[in-house]
Amino acid sequence: MCIELFVEVLQSDGGVFNAAVVGASLALADAGIGMRDVVCAGTAAVMKVEDSTKKEQDGGKKKSKVTYRVIADPTEDEILQASGVVTIAMMPNWREVTVWDQFGKMSLDASSEAMELARDGCVTLHKFLKNCMMNGKGSRQ
Repeated sequence: MCIELFVEVLQSDGGVFNAAVVGASLALADAGIGMRDVVCAGTAAVMKVEDSTKKEQDGGKKKSKVTYRVIADPTEDEILQASGVVTIAMMPNWREVTVWDQFGKMSLDASSEAMELARDGCVTLHKFLKNCMMNGKGSRQ
């Protein structure tokens, strides 16, 4: 059996891949197609933050202290400004990652933190989706 899904994006402000993955997964579940799990997707961006209040003295020169902050579900503008972005799609019940996409420059710690945040987003979203499907809040009531 071969199933083709098409997604048409009418407007985008980031998160298109995530919305397409979740929408496709829910459409298959709603159609009664047997699946191992509902696939959820999440994105986290690593933002470079220069703290001008904390300046270090380096031989008479002042330079800003640079730190990194990780944010979940970034907008398109935040993705363009980010040092790096991690996107994952996963089946939370199986703890299985089906897609991993990472780009940009980031430290190992920032990459790990971004991955954890994206994964936590997938797990949280999965709880909401499971609740919706179990309580009959979909189109088939």
